[in-house]
Amino acid sequence: MNRIIILLLVFPSLCFSQSDEINISATFKQSLELRIVGGANIDFTFSTTSQYQKGYATTDPSIEKVQFEIASSTNFQVDVIHTEFTDGTGNTLDANYFFYRVKYLNATADVGSRFKYTGGVEIGSVEAQRSHVHFLDGNVTTILEPGPDGNAGDFEDNRYQIHLGCGSAVTRGVTELPSLLDANITPGTYTATLTLTAIPVIS
Repeated sequence: MNRIIILLLVFPSLCFSQSDEINISATFKQSLELRIVGGANIDFTFSTTSQYQKGYATTDPSIEKVQFEIASSTNFQVDVIHTEFTDGTGNTLDANYFFYRVKYLNATADVGSRFKYTGGVEIGSVEAQRSHVHFLDGNVTTILEPGPDGNAGDFEDNRYQIHLGCGSAVTRGVTELPSLLDANITPGTYTATLTLTAIPVIS
C-alpha cells in the first residue's frame, strides 16, 4: 500500500528591526557688502573770494553726492574714518572745515524703525531722512545703527547718500575756525581718503 506522507513544517515568525540616523545642520555665514555707487571723488574748488568767505553747504548743487548701498544678512552699523588733509608737500588743512550729513534714500516710514542716525550736531532744520551734521575730526564716527525693526536686507533696502560741505559760516560757528579767506591757506590741492565700514551688529 502506498502511503502519502505530508510534512507540515511550521516556522516561528521572525521580525527584524534596524535603525540609523540622519544628521542635519545649518551653517549661517555672515554676508555683508558695502558698495559706493556714486560720488567716489568729491572736489571743492575755491577760486573766488566769495567762495573763500561763504564756503560750500551740504545742499550746494555743484557738489556731487556720495551714494552707497549695503546688503547684509544681519543688522549692521556704519563707521566713518578719514586720513589727514595734506597737499603732498607738507602742508595740512584742518579737517574740521569739512562736514557732512547722511540721507536715507528709501521710504520715509522706515526712518526710526529700520535704522537710526547717531551723533552729530543739530544745525539748522533737518528733514526726517537726513542726519545731523558730522565733522571730519579725525575720529572714528558711527553714523548709522539698526533701528528696533533691524536693518538687515539687500541693496534695495539700504540706500544712502552723504552730502558734504566745506568751510560754511554756520558750521564755523560750531568749530570756531576762521573763514578760509582768513586762514591764509597755502594754495594747492589738499586731499584725504574717507573710509566707510559696515560692521555686523549681533544682539
